[in-house]
Amino acid sequence: MSAEKLTRLTLRRTSASNHLQECLALSKDPSDPLTNSIFLERAQDIENSYKDFQTAHNAIIGIIDEADFETHDKVRENASTVYYTIKAAFHQRSPPPTTSRDVPLPEAPKLNKISLPTFDGNYKDWHTFFDLFRTLVHENNSLSSIVKYQYLLTSLKGEPFNLLKGLPVTEANYETAYNTLKGRYNNKRHLATLYFLEIFHVKPLKDESVKNFRALIDTFHENVEGFRTLGFPVEQWDFFLFNLVLPKLTDAIRTTYEAEHTDTDIPTYVQLMTFLEKRAKALESVLLMSGDKTSLMRFKPNTREKAVNLKLEHLSAKPQSSKCILCPEMHPIYRCHVFNGKSAIERLAIAREHNLCRNCLSQNHATHNCSSNRTCRICNQHHHSSLHLKGPGSAAIHVGTSSHKMSSETNDIPHNVILPITPVHIRDNFGILHKVNALIDSGSMSNFISERLSKKLHIPRKYTSCIEIQGLNSMTSICKKGSIDCSVQSIHGQKPPFQFKAIITPSICSNQPSASSIASLYSHLKHLNINSDNNIPTISVDLLLGAESVPQIFTEGRIQGGSHEPIAVNSVFGWILMGKSSLSDATHNSTCLSTTNASLEKTIQNFWELESVPNPVTSSPEDEICERHFVTNYKRTETGRFMVSLPFKKNTPLLGSSYQNALKRFISLEKRLLHNSTLRLEYVKFMKDYLQLNHMSLISSSDPLPSATYYIPHHCILRPTSSSIKLRVVFDASATTSNGQSLNDTLLIGPKLQQDIVKILLSFRCFNFAFICDIK
Repeated sequence: MSAEKLTRLTLRRTSASNHLQECLALSKDPSDPLTNSIFLERAQDIENSYKDFQTAHNAIIGIIDEADFETHDKVRENASTVYYTIKAAFHQRSPPPTTSRDVPLPEAPKLNKISLPTFDGNYKDWHTFFDLFRTLVHENNSLSSIVKYQYLLTSLKGEPFNLLKGLPVTEANYETAYNTLKGRYNNKRHLATLYFLEIFHVKPLKDESVKNFRALIDTFHENVEGFRTLGFPVEQWDFFLFNLVLPKLTDAIRTTYEAEHTDTDIPTYVQLMTFLEKRAKALESVLLMSGDKTSLMRFKPNTREKAVNLKLEHLSAKPQSSKCILCPEMHPIYRCHVFNGKSAIERLAIAREHNLCRNCLSQNHATHNCSSNRTCRICNQHHHSSLHLKGPGSAAIHVGTSSHKMSSETNDIPHNVILPITPVHIRDNFGILHKVNALIDSGSMSNFISERLSKKLHIPRKYTSCIEIQGLNSMTSICKKGSIDCSVQSIHGQKPPFQFKAIITPSICSNQPSASSIASLYSHLKHLNINSDNNIPTISVDLLLGAESVPQIFTEGRIQGGSHEPIAVNSVFGWILMGKSSLSDATHNSTCLSTTNASLEKTIQNFWELESVPNPVTSSPEDEICERHFVTNYKRTETGRFMVSLPFKKNTPLLGSSYQNALKRFISLEKRLLHNSTLRLEYVKFMKDYLQLNHMSLISSSDPLPSATYYIPHHCILRPTSSSIKLRVVFDASATTSNGQSLNDTLLIGPKLQQDIVKILLSFRCFNFAFICDIK
């Protein structure tokens, strides 16, 4: 592809150069009036030809090898000579301007006349940027040094710009800035290191998606060609590269490759990459034929074909492929590996979140508008098979509660249903009793508590598997808030408390009418001592007691009125009202719930997710700069040690004088050591160790010091209880200089390298013994 592109660009450049040559030939005969007129007309349009030449030439420079640069640069030099010769001839033969001599001279070249790429410090982009800048600006003698400096600064951003922004923009400083930038980034070793790291750390394939396939192929191709451009003997690395690529492939791809090349004694990198290219093209063809690619949208059928397609779409039960809502691929969601890898509860939550039809998982219509006749393969109900919730090992817990307004079948007298609600005392985590209203529901297989009350009780929660609360007509919701252990007793305190586990839910039901306000309206209930607050017309319900407690709650005794009047039932909590009521202002409410425990596999998964320690990866821009500084500046000495330059925030740190402060603190330290001989011996011993380990060295007073020198004060820290080192010398790089800046202030901190203390402590759980030692 690069060879074809280079050929096209060369033809464009040659065509533009021919236009320049033709114009130059016309300028050689000024005696012929016709030829001279043609020349003057064409010379006025010569700017477009020269601009086309520059555009094609700059594109060629960006893709050729470094060894071919001189050849192409001579072409540019010849074209520039022709262009300026034509310009000079045109100015000599064109009539003098009609304006007076007081007209000001043309301004200096403006920066927007040359289009240069922006360099942000990426070593891979350096050679392209440098070659273009050197050709278009640095070697352009028509530009002054100050203008070249302006071009340079406007073409930089990020770290390269920060490298030069402290240098004043003057004529004399341009060469300094140019050489500084060249010295920093014109480093083949660093570029080769980046190529190697990208190849070595490329992620293995997890599946055969076209995107991942192409990313692997392009990464190896780009960086291997980068090595070739730098002059490395890539042809001799064939077997090495082959063994770098092969482990990145899936077992199925490796098996297929080995089966096709069983006759090859030593496979080559070129063979493997050719095989991968063919496989990628085959995958793209399969996706294209299956309709999973947007390239199908480019097909424009005629009118008859449109009618046929519309008919086929109407008859087909499968929706058209579109971009998946969970991954970047083009396929229906029921084919998505991300969607199918989740549990049925999580898939149902995704369907709700994205308003998908529960029958066909389409986004184009609601569930009640679905025309599909397909049913679940497991239960034959009208929902998609991937959303089926009841599987092997699952247990259903049903809970039903309803309160609604209805009309009698025999007459038109409206009536409401009163829920059995009673006040109870519930104990919090500190032993304090709280009065709350509880709903008695014999149709529930579990107990529920509102989240508001659970927070008020401060009882520790128990997080288990996700629980689905399912209602009438398959209305469902998912509960992930866990459960708590509750203790409930009568507000009179005569009976023993009820102990049970309650599932936390956002709410139980809407506010209900007060039992005392209802009892006061019926003659057969007025004499009863109803446990309710007479001053509150409606009450909130924060607790639901299920069927497991109902047999122990209700006792003997009931008082019944007319056919449309409530009934009073005696219980361990006192009299409880329930049944029909003719009240017109009763609260209308409807709830019908059931819960389904998630599968055992999901429970185990949630357990390990809860036990795992999160590992958030956050990186600030300064941390990224610091890491990039380390990668590009570290080196290894002959003794095997690693060395790296200090990561200054700016190229030239603004540090003042530090000698006087360091000397003052050193004298104070000496006085302290003179009064404590033991401390002095330990201090001297520590510093001698630093000398023997070559961590520091003595300098002579005659040795020249750098212009920017920072003297670091030091002191000691005593640890009498330590079994190894009782004294440690600390070098205080936070000591400020005469301008208020310290060495630490001018350095990048970099990302956190040590493990989190939680991880360190958790690792002690894995082994019987732990060893702690100092590393020298």
